[in-house]
Amino acid sequence: MGTPLADFARSVAAAYRDLPGFTATETIRGSGFVEKGRVWCARPERLAEDYSTYEDPIAGLDEALTAAREFTGEELIGMTIVYDGRLTWIHDPKANVAIRKPWRSVFEPLPGIDAVGEIGFLEWLIRGFLLRDAGEGEVGGRKARLVGLKPKRPYRSQLLTSVSFPIRRATVAFDQETLFPLRIAFSPGHGSALFPLIGPNGEITIEYTDVRLGAPDPETFRFSPTEETRVFLEEPLDREDPTGRLPFPLSIEPLSEAGFRLIEGGTAAVDEKNGKGYCTLPFAKDGSEGSSLVTLRAGNYLSRNMSRRKSLAAEKGKRIELAENEGWLLDRRSLLGLDLPGEKDHPLCEISWGRDGLFLFLIGDGVGEEELISLAESLDRAGSNP
Repeated sequence: MGTPLADFARSVAAAYRDLPGFTATETIRGSGFVEKGRVWCARPERLAEDYSTYEDPIAGLDEALTAAREFTGEELIGMTIVYDGRLTWIHDPKANVAIRKPWRSVFEPLPGIDAVGEIGFLEWLIRGFLLRDAGEGEVGGRKARLVGLKPKRPYRSQLLTSVSFPIRRATVAFDQETLFPLRIAFSPGHGSALFPLIGPNGEITIEYTDVRLGAPDPETFRFSPTEETRVFLEEPLDREDPTGRLPFPLSIEPLSEAGFRLIEGGTAAVDEKNGKGYCTLPFAKDGSEGSSLVTLRAGNYLSRNMSRRKSLAAEKGKRIELAENEGWLLDRRSLLGLDLPGEKDHPLCEISWGRDGLFLFLIGDGVGEEELISLAESLDRAGSNP
């Protein structure tokens, strides 16, 4: 007779608590998307990944509608991501550009869920889940014990902490020898951001192969740029002085004068050595028909995101004249060729232009074409007459 399920679960939780780290190839699949990469994980909260596959049709739709993502899946392949528990380094070897962020930024394929190298749910295996013996199986040539999981409660709150369980059910295949979770298959809960994407019968699987238990070399989580590497330090914008850190002049007063207020989420990335940088400034304006949003992206250096926008505007946009410079108007909804609900009532356009080595992109969400052009003209005029 095998080990009773409760005893097996306690052994799994104990093995997790004693595990200093691991290295593995992780593959995440579900509803048309697949992300694969080599991951290195170590306590406390250190993570590195080299992406080899990143296919996500939802990201493709998002790119067409908003282009809000910093990198596309194709761009992520070959990049190295290093998180040391405090800072994230993203290194693009093709351009020899490194970006340092003051938070975890690992480009998760699952909205609202940290899945890359994440096995922390094992800490809650006994307290948080109802367990079911699902038999035995084999994963990657390793014998595995299958355990079904169902959250006891979708949300658990304790003094100063809270934990949510964004799944309806899961089945985990544990290596019978090492007790490591080789495969995790789960169905998102109704309140999860994943549910509308996956559907009521959809399932996501996370599989680990070529697993090596033990803490990786500490150097894995240290990134040291070379002298030739262009380094951008990214920080949240100071809302009291949003343009103060920028290495280029930028006036945002025309947006304030038009009733737009700066909201949370702005960032600036600066290459101090070479005097280059770029920023993202989101604004909102409340009206009788709801909020209108505009985002101003500007820089004297073209980030990957800005470079994609510039190329697409030149290819698909309409040439327009602003106050002092020529620009391009792009209707992003028309790119899909779909008759979307509320399309005429909720425009999604952007205008791009340049001046004196500066690249600017004004993206409107719920802002009419004429109003967006007027805002761009005011910004162009303010930049030409500082």
